[in-house]
This record gives sequence, structure tokens and C-alpha cells, in this order.
Amino acid sequence: MLYFFGMPVSYHGFSVIQDDDNTVADHTTGTILFKNQLVFTGSWSFNVARENQADSCEIVGSLGRITFSIFGNSVVVNTAAGEKELVFDHPENIQLPMISQTVDYFMDRAPNPSSIEEALVLMRIIDEFSKIR
Repeated sequence: MLYFFGMPVSYHGFSVIQDDDNTVADHTTGTILFKNQLVFTGSWSFNVARENQADSCEIVGSLGRITFSIFGNSVVVNTAAGEKELVFDHPENIQLPMISQTVDYFMDRAPNPSSIEEALVLMRIIDEFSKIR
């Protein structure tokens, strides 16, 4: 979300172990407030039945809603004018550009494609969200 919405102002979250047979968290939830007053709310349940599994991201605003699957191949845009689905094909080697940029960085041919500042913020968010309560 940092890529889309910038740096957060605050964030809070937690993880729980719902299944007594597990020793690791099977549910994580968290919220992030971004500088532009956008609020992110996320929930990840790793213990749901296969038929109840969902992969969905929804961005809701004053002009409508954008819905997509993180691992899917379509984006649905809903506005007062109606609904439009945009379908796309993933590139065959979707990670190749990032891998190439990373290799170039380590070979001293290009700047770091991922700033340490963003990485530290993301690590802090993950640490906050993964605290078992």
C-alpha cells in the first residue's frame, strides 16, 4: 500500500492464534492512516475453509469503488456512471523487471530500486501487525 498511498501517519494491528492446535498466528488484522487521510484496513485469515477463501482489495472513495484481487487479472471500477471491468494478462516473467533492477544495483550499475526508508517503515508495520495478542 505504501507504493500507492505514500508513507503512513500511524498504524496499529495484531495477530491471534485462533486454532489451539497451532503455535503460530492464523489471523492478522491492522489499520494504517496515510498522510492524505486515506484509511487502510486489512484482515488476513489463514485458517478458513477453502470454499471461504477470498483474495480481494477494495478502495472506496467519494466517487466510487475499485475492486481487485492481488493475484487476479481484473480490476472492477464502480462509479455513478456504472460498472466497468478491466481484464489484463500478466506478463510471463512478472518479477523480471524488479530482479533486473536489483541485480543492477548490486553490480553498481543503478540505484537501489527499493529505498531503505520504505523498507524500514514496512518492517515496522509488519512487526506491529504480527504481534500476537
